[in-house]
Amino acid sequence: MRPIVGIVREAYSKWERRCPLTPKHVETLVRQGIGVLVQPSSKRVFTDGEYSAAGATVTEDLSDAGTVLGVKQVAAEALFPNKTYCFFSHTIKGQPENMDLLDTCLQKRVRLIDYECIRERGQASAPRLVAFGEFAGKAGVINAFRGLGHRLLSLGHSTPFLNTGAAHSYPDYASACDAISRVGESVKQYGLPPSFSPMVFVFAGMGNVTRGALDAFERLGSDVATMVPHEELNALSAMRGAVGEHNHKVYGCVVGADAMVADKDGGFDRDRYYAHPNEFRPIFHEKVAPHTSVLVLGMYWERRFPRLLTAEQLSAIRRNGNHSLLQIADITCDVDGATDMLVRASTIDEPFYMYDVEARAESGAKSLEGPGVAIMGVDILPSELPREASAHFGDALMPFVPALARAEAHSRSLAWASQPLSRGGPVPDELWAATICCDGALTQPYAYIAAMRATFARAEAMAVKQQSVPLRKQQIEGSTVLSLSGHLFDSGYINEALDVVEAAGGRFELLNVSVRPNPRPSKSVDGENAMLPAGARSSLETMRRSSALLQLTLDQGRPALDGVIHSLHALATRNTRSEAVVTELPDYCGGVYEKTVADCAASADDTAYQAPTPPTVGHAPPFVGKPSTAALRSATGANASAERVQISSRGFASAASRVPQAKLPPLLVLGAGLCAQPAVELLSRDESRSVTVVSSVPGEAAAVCAAVGRPNLRAATLSASPTGCPSADPSDWTRVVALIEEADGCLSLLPPPMHASVASACVQHRTPLVTASYVSDELRALDADARSHRVPILCEMGLDPGLDHMSAKAIIDRVHADGGRVISFRSVCGGIPAPEVAFTTPLLYKFSWSPAGVLAAIDNGAQYLENGKLYTVSAEELLDSAAPLLTGCVGKAFRLEVLPNRDALPHGELYGIAGEAQTLFRGTLRYQGWSDLMRQFKLLGLTDANTLVPAGVKTWDELLRNLRVAASPHQKAYFALQQLGALNDAPPVQGTSLRDAFCQFLQQKLAYAGNERDAVLLEHELVVEFNHDEDSRQLITSSLVGFGQGGGESFMARSVGTTAAVGLQYLVSQPHASRRGGVLLPMQPEIYKHVLSRLEEEGISFTESSYSL
Repeated sequence: MRPIVGIVREAYSKWERRCPLTPKHVETLVRQGIGVLVQPSSKRVFTDGEYSAAGATVTEDLSDAGTVLGVKQVAAEALFPNKTYCFFSHTIKGQPENMDLLDTCLQKRVRLIDYECIRERGQASAPRLVAFGEFAGKAGVINAFRGLGHRLLSLGHSTPFLNTGAAHSYPDYASACDAISRVGESVKQYGLPPSFSPMVFVFAGMGNVTRGALDAFERLGSDVATMVPHEELNALSAMRGAVGEHNHKVYGCVVGADAMVADKDGGFDRDRYYAHPNEFRPIFHEKVAPHTSVLVLGMYWERRFPRLLTAEQLSAIRRNGNHSLLQIADITCDVDGATDMLVRASTIDEPFYMYDVEARAESGAKSLEGPGVAIMGVDILPSELPREASAHFGDALMPFVPALARAEAHSRSLAWASQPLSRGGPVPDELWAATICCDGALTQPYAYIAAMRATFARAEAMAVKQQSVPLRKQQIEGSTVLSLSGHLFDSGYINEALDVVEAAGGRFELLNVSVRPNPRPSKSVDGENAMLPAGARSSLETMRRSSALLQLTLDQGRPALDGVIHSLHALATRNTRSEAVVTELPDYCGGVYEKTVADCAASADDTAYQAPTPPTVGHAPPFVGKPSTAALRSATGANASAERVQISSRGFASAASRVPQAKLPPLLVLGAGLCAQPAVELLSRDESRSVTVVSSVPGEAAAVCAAVGRPNLRAATLSASPTGCPSADPSDWTRVVALIEEADGCLSLLPPPMHASVASACVQHRTPLVTASYVSDELRALDADARSHRVPILCEMGLDPGLDHMSAKAIIDRVHADGGRVISFRSVCGGIPAPEVAFTTPLLYKFSWSPAGVLAAIDNGAQYLENGKLYTVSAEELLDSAAPLLTGCVGKAFRLEVLPNRDALPHGELYGIAGEAQTLFRGTLRYQGWSDLMRQFKLLGLTDANTLVPAGVKTWDELLRNLRVAASPHQKAYFALQQLGALNDAPPVQGTSLRDAFCQFLQQKLAYAGNERDAVLLEHELVVEFNHDEDSRQLITSSLVGFGQGGGESFMARSVGTTAAVGLQYLVSQPHASRRGGVLLPMQPEIYKHVLSRLEEEGISFTESSYSL
């Protein structure tokens, strides 16, 4: 059957003139043999005639189309059963206003694909691929100019901004840009009122919306639109009211989270902020808002974060006589979101309204008159630039349409819908991951919507029953989460603890209760029951004690809460059998305590609320009636099975609130550094296992668990070293050994010197181990013991080493299987900044972790084979040996240099090409110029680990003078240090050796900023020959190019952490009897084939090409 796609007529708003595909896109589809049906529309930006001319059939009836495309929500009654629909459904947050639409999709067995969820590689954390955000930013700023002109006119000033029309009034964006340019020319010629100058537009956010907003803003012209960092805003404000050049400019400032919040010490760490936002306080109202004329909001915001700007904060600014803020343009249209002054969405017809800051309400004033601030929050801004927005959107959507249409064409009843939903199916992963529902049920990634609906329904019902449930400030202050661990049930501690809370008038919710059995002998190995040593046995008992998270609220506030916590500690002291430990986790809920606060005014009687059950939404069961407190406690008594269940003083312990029971032994991750989060995220997807994350740094493991946010994660602060560290508890190692014994598998992301002791414990307790590090002599010494006990210790499972081994071996084994041989093998790899980041620093380099490894690596010699000749490079010659990379895909795409990487010859043996390869080279990639600059630093002595910092030297200026850097011939190094601030704002010299000091300096000056991306480049070049015939020679190139997420995880962390985690998953999936023990490298086909395949599913894959020579 011919594949057919339908385009629905938009009915969301009279202003909705966009379309998912333009006539140009339709013409392309028709040429590919795909039919297109278009519902007629007299308001669509492209006419019916244009679609007909492109080959579409204009018809009301879309029933023959297997896939129907729209932009905004399709009316529920217009949905055809058993079809695929693609549109912005606005259902993934459980939005109540769109649940009827979702229910209809479920009832009609519609497959619903939401554009908002189409992301790179189908990964939830990856960038969106199909969006209008950039055009929302463009239209938003055009309208903001217009609103500014009208607001200034109401204040008695005629300005060039008054000549800006509404975005929809221009035939296209180019015409709007011409108008903005003329506004800029007028500002340059005539200026702006001194009382409102400098005029400052502040753009909050750094995504697609802000990019579009800046594009429109900069159309004022380079002489007028002037970008400044937020640190310069205070100096600009000092010129307010004066006459000068600043009257003829419009200033722009882009701010990220570092200008919005700060910790108690005034600092900012992006990762810590996202993990523990409650540890940060808002500073935007102090640092930025007082200097802002127009605030343009293009940022994503969640309620666990501080608001950007509140009415109360703006009121305080105004009480100081500062009325500079004229307008807030919320392009995201997040009502009651980042600012509470957006109290409703505005419309294209009436895009602005006045908000009275003192009255804390919309003023109702017309024509932007009266006191307050002008507000704009239009929810369909891109529809004001419908032609360009549709073309941009269609270009992004088109790569997915043919595959989707052809998959649908197999059957009118959705043949592929009946297949199990999984990656690698008949539709791209990006569409699979964006499918909200099909076959009458929510898909697995969106099953949470059912629980979210139940929560909303319960809150709504309680709100009806109790019309006002005040969430007083002191109630929030009186809320927290406590971690309880020990023999909670058989000692009676849990009952007594709940009595303490109830006696104080508190409300509680027990989360993630884990009732653990008494200690048993260690794992049976080869038919023998080995027993732990006494110390480890005691530690194992400790680790098997029950645990629970207790959320509680005391209406009287923090003093009452402190009293309860004190009583629980005292109870633990009295009840010696419990061995209870009580720890407060103030950031666990991110300041949101709806489980114990939202229902705080509910009736105290025992009438249970029966929540409505949404129709057929995945596997969300209905709530059950309210049992008594005694029954709840009985249900989790000493003989209960090891599971996790929520228990609430508010009235129910339901199946809907249960966390999936952990049926498989846990996994253990040692180390919680930069590579840990991607690994933990992958390993914890299986809810039938718990994952324990261990770090010796307080709070580090908990931060990783909080960032991943899954209930099957546990964090522990322990030193994973037999010798420990000065601050560690001497019993830490014993407890780590107990965790190793308990685990089904262990992933060590610890520093390499710590692997040997961990590996020894893993062999002793028959626990498979994976590391990302090179095999050390200490690990190699464990090989025989590991073999005899069939315990695999899989090493070098990262990027380099790891991915380089597996990808190379896959090609080499294939060539050998085809009767060929490898004549030349060259492999290069580098973790470097993305180009737009690299060229902002004189080193063309940034550090995602300590620079110590990089500085140490320049003291390594190297050895390689080139056309049969052996070349040896001493450590002194290494940096001089760097050469431009002119071959391969990465060499052509990037301006790189390559340095020899250690001894390449052993890889000939590892890869099975020692007797055939005449060229064997492994190299490290850097941007061109890096080696020369590092050579100069080395000649200055800054990389010397043996020379101490001179006595009395405290500043970098003093150190450079002592080393006579300014008078040295190494002026590139001197200027680079100048550029990095070594002569003015450098931190004090830290460290005992020159290398230590230089390492600390580079770490502080060249760490990645929150919005900066890294890049990973890995490429193999092989010359292969078949049948010893030179005419059969081929050049095979295999390349991996990956970029990190600005503001998210680095690709280096992702490639290392994900690879290691996949390796662990592979090991634990193997039956013990068939496991291959010993110290292993990922060279065996059964390992590398599995791992490379899984990594491809995770979006980490190689591109291969071959050419005849």
